[in-house]
Formats: sequence, structure tokens, C-alpha cells
Amino acid sequence: MEMSSKVLAVGLALGTLMCGNQPLVKDQTDAVQKRAVFDLDCAQVSVVQLGDRTFGVTGCGKRATYLTEGMCGASSCISGCTCTAVMNTDQHTAK
Repeated sequence: MEMSSKVLAVGLALGTLMCGNQPLVKDQTDAVQKRAVFDLDCAQVSVVQLGDRTFGVTGCGKRATYLTEGMCGASSCISGCTCTAVMNTDQHTAK
């Protein structure tokens, strides 16, 4: 194994030890909920996980689908990382 591969393997192992217990789904759900409240102009929304990074949101008679991207679950252990939610439904047809 080359030296750079060993360093990468050690780094990944340390990252897993430091971040492995972080609540991935909670970070994703929080990001989706915060974004959906704004996008749907609705203070009370319900979030349901549909896939690994896909979530469904309902509230105020509207519904939409969101995808999460970024370092979800690692934001509290690696400085500068973010978990972002992006609407995957045409905003004008979100019903």
C-alpha cells in the first residue's frame, strides 16, 4: 500500500470514529424542515424519509419532495461542513 493510501485509510478510520455516531437522518430532517417551512410558506410541516437522501414534506395543504446534499451528519465534527436541502418538486406545482 502506498503512503498516500495509508494516510487516506487512517484518515477515514479516524473520521468514522469521530463522526460515525452523528445523527445523519436528524441533520437531514432538520435541514429539510427548515427549508420547507420557507419554501411552502407554512410554519407546521411534516417530514417523511423516502430514501437515503430523499424526503417528502406536507403542510398547509401542500406537499413537496426534497433531496439533501453536503456533509449531513458530519457538520458537528468537521468545521465548515453543511447539510443542504433542495426542493425536487416544481415550486409552482407543490400542492
